Amino acid sequence: MNRPSPELPPPDSGNELSAWDEGAASAKTTGRRGDTTSAGSTGPPLPPTPAGRALGRFLIEGTLGHGGMGTVYRAFDPTLNRRVALKVPRFDAATDPNLRQQFLGEARAAAAVSHPHLVEVYETGTVADPDGIGLRCYIASALCEGPDLAEWLADRDEPVPPPLAAALLIPIAEAVHRCHLAGVIHRDLKPANILLDAADRSPSDPGLSGMGFHASELPFVPKVSDFGVARVLEESAAATTASRAVGTPLYMAPEQAQERTEEIGPATDVWALGAMLYELLTGRPPFEGRTALTLLRHIAEDEPRPPRSLRAGLPSGLDAICMKCLRKRPGDRYPTAAAFAADLAAWRNGRAVSARPFGWRDRFAAWLCRPERVRDAGAVAVVWNGVLAVGIGFMALDIGMGWETPLPPSEEFLGEAILLSLIHAALTVVAWRHLCRDRWAFWIGLAAATICWGVVMNALLLGGGGGFSMYRDLPEAKYLMMVTLVCAFSAQLLVFLFAVRARMSLK
Repeated sequence: MNRPSPELPPPDSGNELSAWDEGAASAKTTGRRGDTTSAGSTGPPLPPTPAGRALGRFLIEGTLGHGGMGTVYRAFDPTLNRRVALKVPRFDAATDPNLRQQFLGEARAAAAVSHPHLVEVYETGTVADPDGIGLRCYIASALCEGPDLAEWLADRDEPVPPPLAAALLIPIAEAVHRCHLAGVIHRDLKPANILLDAADRSPSDPGLSGMGFHASELPFVPKVSDFGVARVLEESAAATTASRAVGTPLYMAPEQAQERTEEIGPATDVWALGAMLYELLTGRPPFEGRTALTLLRHIAEDEPRPPRSLRAGLPSGLDAICMKCLRKRPGDRYPTAAAFAADLAAWRNGRAVSARPFGWRDRFAAWLCRPERVRDAGAVAVVWNGVLAVGIGFMALDIGMGWETPLPPSEEFLGEAILLSLIHAALTVVAWRHLCRDRWAFWIGLAAATICWGVVMNALLLGGGGGFSMYRDLPEAKYLMMVTLVCAFSAQLLVFLFAVRARMSLK
């Protein structure tokens, strides 16, 4: 199978760790309010260090990039005689000890993981500011001279060929899996966090070779950067703001968009891997929106269009792999990033993949999980119980005032009609609270719908009472009424049952 080998754009060290620079933009895009430039610290941000000065033992040679979260320097380490990428956050470590410990802890956890497709972290620590105005944290990592994946994609005129897209993501997924095994979740995977190093420095990895993948198939060596660190800074920036969603919205998983932090785990990074595969194959991310809030709503509620619908002739197996990564529920995605890589390798080698095509059952399951199902149940309950309350109320007036109708005047019948009218009036109020998003009201409405359905089924099949004794002497009218009520209450119960899954997924 012939695979194109696009040339690597000219090295541009200014692109080193552009994801670090995008931290502020990411925070702004998620709809946060307030100044993110301080990364949530208690003191003012420290100014950048100019070239030619020293930061600890590191000699600053220039700035590779800077942004709201910090600055990345090209620096020289005279002790080990090598150049490094020195990442320095803007917060003053002396005035924010909690953030300092969290930052250093995440950096050390990432440094403990070794993989050929991870940007190697050499060391992390703190140094005094050269002007003596504070204490700076830093991370010294390998210096990658190439661009990042986002820039490589931007330079392309068409989507990536499927074999090349799979070959590109297999080593990235394996590197992500290695970090997951160490208990480190990235939570902000995106093309800007994938650095493309020079191909002549390509390492070998026995695990990847076992999948039938060889790094020489790529014109560069993809490496994942910023494991854990970007998350610490963005969480700190979000701590005093209205939203705590962390991640870049275009690649953010639904559990991040809805701030279901208890569900964030390896499957969150699997979603981001699938979103990158989607963009490689189609030339666009899975979801787009004119505003950040619109984008987050699409991610949380809508299903992405299958890649094959955007790019004719795309292999069905690769389409299925991509769509499995982008399932709304974390448990429906690949259990690990390694399983995702294994399916990609199986597809490249002509073997069957574990992912099945996204069919009508998946669409129906996704439809059941949409928040609109909860709203539909509330609307049906309001209308139906309101109609019953008013209708039975008029029936009570009919009986009590002796109008010329087939209903016989009776104190027993009057009491039943009044009681039923009050019950359904109360259920109408509960349904209204349900529409106002009171969680308890949904479950009360579901219980009431179940009980009402049971009562009318008993009256129809077993001749039970349930407030229908007024039809005792009108069997034909009673049967017609029972059939009508059974159909209506069955429909109401069905709408509630459809909404259970969506209700459980909401906060």
